[in-house]
Amino acid sequence: MRSVDPYNTLLEAADRHAAEIFDLLETVVQIGAPTFHEKRRSDFLLGWIREQIDVPHGQDDDGNLWIDLSRGAASVHLLDAHIDTVFSHVDVPLRKTPSQWHAPGVFDNTVTAVTLLIWARAIAASGGNAPFLVTLSVGEEGEGNLLGAHRMAAQFKERARDAVALDLSLDRASRISVGSRRYEMTFEATGGHSWGDFGQPNAIHEAARWIGLLEKAFPWRRGERSFNIGTIEGGTGINVIAAQARFKLDIRSIDPAFLDTFQAWLEQECARQSPGSPFTITSRLIGYRPAGSLPATHPLVDLITETQGDLGLPCEWAAYSTNGNAFIAAGIPTVVTGLARGAGIHTEAEYLTLDSVPTGWRKLVLLTQKLAAL
Repeated sequence: MRSVDPYNTLLEAADRHAAEIFDLLETVVQIGAPTFHEKRRSDFLLGWIREQIDVPHGQDDDGNLWIDLSRGAASVHLLDAHIDTVFSHVDVPLRKTPSQWHAPGVFDNTVTAVTLLIWARAIAASGGNAPFLVTLSVGEEGEGNLLGAHRMAAQFKERARDAVALDLSLDRASRISVGSRRYEMTFEATGGHSWGDFGQPNAIHEAARWIGLLEKAFPWRRGERSFNIGTIEGGTGINVIAAQARFKLDIRSIDPAFLDTFQAWLEQECARQSPGSPFTITSRLIGYRPAGSLPATHPLVDLITETQGDLGLPCEWAAYSTNGNAFIAAGIPTVVTGLARGAGIHTEAEYLTLDSVPTGWRKLVLLTQKLAAL
């Protein structure tokens, strides 16, 4: 079995490969991939992989894709990028300017997934076996609950010695996974007429009081733990005492124990309201992302720092909630970093900065060169 060392060649051809990234990106970004509805994009990428990359690969029922550049090696470095977006578009509009491409999802995370694919094709074409397994996963955004990353982590846990989740921006990295629990909270009361039944419990009023209680129940600290009411609805009319109110609650923390503490507190709060009372609270868990971290002394952390330094890039370490959560929870040492620059993520004004793409290519090549040498 001959070894493969194509990295210097790939670095020298960065501009050519960047052009290949843009060619593929122009097509892929316009194929909508809302969370839970990634199949059309996944099927297109599967067809491209079949035509372009002659190594073992596959697609599961959820739309996750994998490419085994090691051709079955027992120990691999796992490289992951998610292919879903937060937007509901079936067809995504793309607007080009000389320095930017504007499209929902172009920066988060389509350009990164495409860069990883072009890199995988180049590595496979160089011959031999490289110690890498690429996954393109679904269900990272919104209420996807890291569906794809959990599936890929379970499937390849025994072979993955470590993982790099490719997300975020070119200058950022993370070794700390922000955990979260998400709930649908429902408040119910008997309801009635706003004048004739005034004084009866109002589900909206009770929901508002409960939010005030939540604000004071824990010492919420930016960067350590947070809560957010993302949506709220209820009631049937301005002169009707609301019989029901419902909202979605997002709890986040870098400490796994706090998420358990909050769960116990919430269960206690809901239990205070007996089923026969005129007012009840119920909670339903609708999402969970495990918290975790990689030690600052781990070789992967040094590898990212060195790669950024080699390219003259800053390295801004912070805690994030990404596919890295799922891999760390599976016991796979994981860091997260990005391959491009842009802005406006999760908005219709999202854009990719074009001159960051060749630098992102060089970063991926250097990063994988260092990984292969471990």
